[in-house]
Amino acid sequence: MSKRDEYIQKAKSELAAMSAKLDQLESEAQGKSEQARASAKRWADDLRAKGDETAKQLEALRASGESAFDQMKTGVQSAMHELGEAFERARNELKR
Repeated sequence: MSKRDEYIQKAKSELAAMSAKLDQLESEAQGKSEQARASAKRWADDLRAKGDETAKQLEALRASGESAFDQMKTGVQSAMHELGEAFERARNELKR
């Protein structure tokens, strides 16, 4: 397996884990106020959209040649980082 394929597989696993965390976040919000549930839904929808965009970037990375890997990898890493930060902001807001 190439470095590119390993990286893509790892990133896909991270996206799947993030999706599971989003499900948990929404589930935890069910016991909270209507406002908290609505906020959780907005955050989850936004994060899922960002996750979908990141998945598209991963697919483009998979389809790219080895020579474009390093350049495209930087964009995917940035998207994954932003997704993680947005998740933490959502989780912190919902803990209030």
